[in-house]
Order: sequence, then C-alpha cells, then structure tokens
Amino acid sequence: MPAQLGHINYAPADLNRAVDRWHHDTLGFDYVLMVNDPASFAGGRFQYFMGTKAEAAALAAEGREPPADRVVSPHFPGAGWAVLQQGNMVVHRGGRLEKPAERITFINGYVARDISKPDPSRLSDLTVWDPPHVVYPNGHGTRRGSPGPSWTPPSPACPIPTIAPGWWPCCARPWPTSRTPSPT
Repeated sequence: MPAQLGHINYAPADLNRAVDRWHHDTLGFDYVLMVNDPASFAGGRFQYFMGTKAEAAALAAEGREPPADRVVSPHFPGAGWAVLQQGNMVVHRGGRLEKPAERITFINGYVARDISKPDPSRLSDLTVWDPPHVVYPNGHGTRRGSPGPSWTPPSPACPIPTIAPGWWPCCARPWPTSRTPSPT
C-alpha cells in the first residue's frame, strides 16, 4: 500500500475559525498524527461525526454543524499519536482553538497497491491544492502502485514538487487555491 499524499495542517490565526472544516477525505485510508502535544493547547481537538456523509451533507445544506451529542473527540496521549481512519467515509475536522497556540497535524493517505481492488479515491479533488502533474505524476489519472519508469519530476530545480498542500518550496511560488487551478 504506497503512500498517496502528505498534508500538514496549521492552526489559523483567527480563533473564530476551526483548524479544518467538517469534511471527508479523498482517499480510502489515512491517518491524522498530532505533531504537537494536545495537552499544550486548549481546544483544537480532532473530531469525527458519528453519522453518515449524507447526514453531514444534509446538515451542511441547512447551515448546521453535526450535533454535539454525535461528535467524538478521541484522546491523543501526546505528540506522535495518530488516528487511522477510512478517510473517504469518516466526516471529521480539527476544531477551533480556545487561545492562540501552535497546533500542527500531519496527514498521510494511502491507497491499495492491488489495482484489482476497488479504489474509492477522488483524486481529481486534489487538483484544487496541487497541480495535475503532481496528483497524476505518470500522466494517466492514477497514483496506484508505482508511478512507473516513465515518471520524471516537473523540473530539475524542484525534484520534490510539493511537501505541503499549495506550496512549492524550492520553486518559491505559491500554488493558487481557487477551485479551478491552472499551472503558470
């Protein structure tokens, strides 16, 4: 089962905003790892909804959040602890911080290497954050298994196209985050 993508979530400066909105992921399997010890900050809990994606979508359409009695905030004993989830099925978020703090999570996704198995991934959604040649490095709409011998990095100056969503560190330019990104 090869790694699909890694993402890093940072706490927003605005305490009125959640670290991450309610959502489900684009991949079948992923984990959320606490980089910081959760005991070092107030709020900002990883939370998941004890309901279906359809229920969460209906609540969102009404402008409502999942009811508190159906939200679970698992305990992370410290930095380095993670939760493994069926990301494409579990509606989850990073809640709001109660006061400013460093709160970082690392998320890594996986897909089954055996391409005969069903793949629930919605890789096209990832092009909102990363350009298509990063999402589809072998050029034909899949990242399952090995990228293959024909794959080459997009530029010798930038051999690792991205290490965090939306930023190319060695190319030193932000990637647009609009719903219709286009390479420049």
